[in-house]
Amino acid sequence: MQDQPRKTLGRPAKPARSTNAASGNANGSTARAGSTSRDSNKPQVEFETVEVKADSLAFSLVGAAQAVAYVLEGTALPQALARVFTQTNPLPQARGAIQDIAYRTMRQVGRVDALLKIMTNKTPEPALLYSLLCCALTLLVGNEGDEEKAYEEFVVVDQAVNAATSSPHMVFAKGMVNAVLRRYLREKDELLKLVMKQPAAAWNYPQWWVDQCKAAYPQDWQAILSCGNHAPPLTLRVNQRASTVAAYLELLASQQIGASQIGPFAVRLDRPMPVQNIPGFEAGVVSVQDAAAQLAAPLLDVQAGMRVLDACAAPAARLAICWNWPILN
Repeated sequence: MQDQPRKTLGRPAKPARSTNAASGNANGSTARAGSTSRDSNKPQVEFETVEVKADSLAFSLVGAAQAVAYVLEGTALPQALARVFTQTNPLPQARGAIQDIAYRTMRQVGRVDALLKIMTNKTPEPALLYSLLCCALTLLVGNEGDEEKAYEEFVVVDQAVNAATSSPHMVFAKGMVNAVLRRYLREKDELLKLVMKQPAAAWNYPQWWVDQCKAAYPQDWQAILSCGNHAPPLTLRVNQRASTVAAYLELLASQQIGASQIGPFAVRLDRPMPVQNIPGFEAGVVSVQDAAAQLAAPLLDVQAGMRVLDACAAPAARLAICWNWPILN
């Protein structure tokens, strides 16, 4: 019998339209050959856990895995995360962990999928199980630029097994989750050396994207792809009506938070952190805005009495810079 094509995270596929009795798995991804047909584009496996602490890594792994599973269905990650947050109503700490793990995983899609291809005979199903393995492997492999791993290896393995155990859709595979992750830890040097020969694993982009980037930017494609695999910096805009950049940097230093000024009103944190933990964020002293976006309003040289139209305002952060200037009413 011909091997079933494997589903990867590289490029969302359209839902399957036909049934295949050979699969018999109603929880599989819509894009997998052999998956059953569906009445809608929604994945059949919704977030459902039992006896797992809401502040545990296991809970966050299941949440991140569910978000990744939604991406497999064709949903963009921000919308997938919003859906998971609505379903789970997680604690702020868990919310941050779910989002962090999901984004880490999407930056490692090529590498972890290649590792799973080597360590499994066929794509783990349902999609939630495949996604959980991708999330756990991502934490074990680490992201480019990380000074240290986000979690200890033994913690990741233990909590991934707990995550599988907590879900009725994955409990049957808890032994397989343990075996796959422990095999990676035993053979990681050999496994990584093998998969890094594949462009999709080396760059963490699907081959079609690598090829298009090469064609469009023949001199810079490697730097572009590498940059995309790093977590973006967290840049803040200081509200000039509430503080100054110098005063805000002193406030951060008093709380042992490293940061530097990179623009007239821009402060970049050395390490990203949840916004609820950023000093002055809730009081409106600072807001999150990229440094480049902060330059748009000053370049207009807006003066008091002028009317400003932001034709692409969502949520009007550039326009807010004008409002926050002390010289303007």
